Amino acid sequence: MDGTMAPESGTMATEEELDALAAGDSREWLALDESERRWSGCYGQDCRRALPWRRLSRVQLVEAVCHADGYVREPGVRRLRRSRNPEALPLLLVRCVDWVPQVRAIARAAVLARFAQADLAPSLPLVVVLSRRAVDRWVDEHLLQPMLRSPELLDHALATPDLRTRRMVHESALRAGLLSDERLASIAVHDHDDVVRTRLGHLLLDRGDPRFVRLLLEGGAPKVRARAVQSLGVETAWERLAESSSLVRSMAQAPVLRSGGIRPRITGKRCGRVPSRARSWPASARRARSTTSTSCGRSSPTTGPGEMGSSDDLEFVAARRGIASKAISRASAEPRRTTQV
Repeated sequence: MDGTMAPESGTMATEEELDALAAGDSREWLALDESERRWSGCYGQDCRRALPWRRLSRVQLVEAVCHADGYVREPGVRRLRRSRNPEALPLLLVRCVDWVPQVRAIARAAVLARFAQADLAPSLPLVVVLSRRAVDRWVDEHLLQPMLRSPELLDHALATPDLRTRRMVHESALRAGLLSDERLASIAVHDHDDVVRTRLGHLLLDRGDPRFVRLLLEGGAPKVRARAVQSLGVETAWERLAESSSLVRSMAQAPVLRSGGIRPRITGKRCGRVPSRARSWPASARRARSTTSTSCGRSSPTTGPGEMGSSDDLEFVAARRGIASKAISRASAEPRRTTQV
């Protein structure tokens, strides 16, 4: 959330606070609703007679709509559906998941009658949260899904800066089948959220389309690249021994070890056993790729020889980085450990 705070429990909202909430994160209206509901206990049982229903002020109307008593909320929602103040839409949305059926029905009818899908776009984070409420699936079916079926609103929803909202929107779009495989691949490669990239990358790999395996190997999240390495064979595993991600490197090392540390023949070229030890990590291959770039555009790490090299690599690492790798230093002082694959 953007830091806009709802009124503290035990105090009434003011018009200035309502204006601040209207300009901020729409989910803050949930905090206001809870705060007003707790504060409204001081009204007692005479609240319906105490409120000046014929001339409710803006603040008093909000108090009525958020009141703990359903007999107060219901006439408050009837008044609110005619209000032109900025709090009308978010509070009607909140009342769409009210625990009293009569209040829910009034609020839902008002939202569908008064507001178009475009009007709901600024309240997307609130709609997403309300769609997860346990009352029923009305918000998801009548508000969120129609919004996502609009191409313009779908693009807006997928690009919202709030991570939690974006993740929920992606899940809703996936369930509704609104994202093509090409769109999924683009998000899995270019999105800045690793949770979304990993979720969509795994989904594409599960579908088994070979068009996207190589693409995900080059630009997917680390967990997705690790799965892609496993599905593409020993030669691809050799190419990924210089990966920046330790997870991808470990997935690449396993098939290389199983193959005896021998690089397979490719297009007439014959690559023999790895120098020094037939079963050792292919340090020469790591050195050869240390001046290239990885799939993510970063220089290949020279700390990798610590995983598959020996004391002979100390000079190489020192020359590349100016300092000796701690892993190599340990390797020079300790016996070689056998890796179980």
